[in-house]
Amino acid sequence: MIQVLSSLRLVASISMADRTPLHAAVVMLLVSSVACLGPGDIPQTGVQGSVTNAATRAPIGGATVAAAGRQVVTGPEGRFILLDIGEGRITVRVTHPDYVDAQREVVSVARREYPVLDVALTPKP
Repeated sequence: MIQVLSSLRLVASISMADRTPLHAAVVMLLVSSVACLGPGDIPQTGVQGSVTNAATRAPIGGATVAAAGRQVVTGPEGRFILLDIGEGRITVRVTHPDYVDAQREVVSVARREYPVLDVALTPKP
């Protein structure tokens, strides 16, 4: 689902002058794929946010964000989305080899509205 939406955003971002009939076909295919998804196919719970350096506030790419047996790695801009983590109080752990580990709690609810968790990691001495 997330890959389909990301692909749709990518195709939609192509300027009108650069679009071809192939782009139109890809968009139609992606839209029909999304339309075929049932309510159970869309992640109900999750958390989103960013990981930054506490000293410089620079984004940290390559940090691991984990909760409820699931994990993702932050992109170059330090952003992440962690899906299907269950409802209630969830402990999120953020790690990176060059930084002190951090642990935070979030409250996850099944509304497809993901709470934002921004974590600043302290560089290791």
